[in-house]
Amino acid sequence: QPVVLECVAEECSEVATAFLATGCDIPLSKSAPVRTAGASFKATSNAGLWRVTFDYVGLTMGAHYRICVDMDGSPEHASTMLNLTSSGLEFPAGETGLTLFIAPLGPELPSSSTIRAISKQYVLARCIALPCRSLSSKASAFLSRGRCEQTRNTGFQSARSVLELWPGQMYIWRFLTDGSSLAAGYTLRLCIDADGPMSTTLQAG
Repeated sequence: QPVVLECVAEECSEVATAFLATGCDIPLSKSAPVRTAGASFKATSNAGLWRVTFDYVGLTMGAHYRICVDMDGSPEHASTMLNLTSSGLEFPAGETGLTLFIAPLGPELPSSSTIRAISKQYVLARCIALPCRSLSSKASAFLSRGRCEQTRNTGFQSARSVLELWPGQMYIWRFLTDGSSLAAGYTLRLCIDADGPMSTTLQAG
């Protein structure tokens, strides 16, 4: 599942690498769940856009990770992947200001994903992989017009509700929501807090 990053063509090259981490100063010797290995920048048809494919195996489901970039990559990356010589020391890895949420639930929703302006209705979501079964029993979900991690929203945000398996289903999850105050025609974000609102370990996303 590639991620597209925007970077000025004159500043970026395929020597650059990006990685996901809980902090951009975490060394390469560490691994998941605190950071991933560096992934190569790949050119696209747009000179200002670069494609990066991270290895998500072992990352914490429901966690936010920082997207970190090393503009001159690492010596290992330059020699093994690009056949180039690079010290990898001129530019240390740094923050992009971007984060990536490891979504417990997939973007593909069942056909009944339209929210009505009524109270007490179920919203359904399809699990993207079997690890969804490892979700905490305290996991909750809600709908929001703003960003999921914002604690204060100027727009609509529903109350949090327990996330549970749809009875008789293996991959369909549901939560109860109140849409009675909704106006027609808006698109809402489906937000998941994998360890529930009482824990600060994981944030909603």
